[in-house]
Amino acid sequence: MAASGPSSRELIGLGASVAGSVVLGLVVGYLLDGLWDTSPALLFAGLAIGVVGAATMIALQVRRFAKADSEAEKHHPEEGPSCKEALG
Repeated sequence: MAASGPSSRELIGLGASVAGSVVLGLVVGYLLDGLWDTSPALLFAGLAIGVVGAATMIALQVRRFAKADSEAEKHHPEEGPSCKEALG
């Protein structure tokens, strides 16, 4: 039995988190640019922080998915012979 991988709900949540991180960085950068009259420096800084945050979230979730997949493989190995056994 192969591991099923992340659910649709988990993937949708990850996508929403990534989008939210980038949008939040842009909005905060835009607002701070207006407040301190530094346009567009803080907009780009906010974008960069949002992208780094999104990449971090993706890396952590991929690591969690991979760990869950390997745990499932340990507890439920696939049925049937392996490739080496089948080929001789």
